[in-house]
Amino acid sequence: YLRTLMTDELRYVDGLIESVWMTLKETGRANDCLLIVCADHGEALGESGFTGHIAGVPESLLRVPMLVHDSQRSQGRISERVSLAWLFETIKHFFGIGGTINVTDPESYPRFVGSKTTGRLADLIDDPSVVPDEFLKERVAVYESHNPKLKYVRRGDDYSIREIEGAGLKEQASRDSNGAARIISTFDEELEENKTPDRKLEPAKRQQLEELGYL
Repeated sequence: YLRTLMTDELRYVDGLIESVWMTLKETGRANDCLLIVCADHGEALGESGFTGHIAGVPESLLRVPMLVHDSQRSQGRISERVSLAWLFETIKHFFGIGGTINVTDPESYPRFVGSKTTGRLADLIDDPSVVPDEFLKERVAVYESHNPKLKYVRRGDDYSIREIEGAGLKEQASRDSNGAARIISTFDEELEENKTPDRKLEPAKRQQLEELGYL
């Protein structure tokens, strides 16, 4: 049922994207724009022991489509890991107002890309005791941009390296905790160095973000 529902939703979204693209072509703007289609995350459909997107960092949640139409570049496919956080810099680059990263140019990529879930699942359900403890821990997944088949994972205080295999995105875990800890520690340090200064949020906006689990 879930897979059928997901397929129907994708067809609906695909139709909307087609409508936007046809409008751009009919108005003569298709070759005078930067068009980006992306998703914030995927959805687990039971293959990782849960459904939804708030309990872990499996490939089904992290590997989402990103399509970029830039008339200045030829068509191609990029196999490196890309972060949604780089889109702002990409847009700045396209309009010539700076931008140190361009998702269409792998040479501009930072070394690392990462994602995490905060373990807030315990705050969102009525009875956390019915959920396996592993799903309630903070999880971090880090990749080296130019080596997309290796994933470095921290789950609570446990570290591992996982190799991503084949089109099915199966994860083969290795217990090289030292190697994973070293990579994730370096990623955390670089992330902190490049952190955007905190901005004051209006109380209503802060409450809304907290309720959605983003703060």
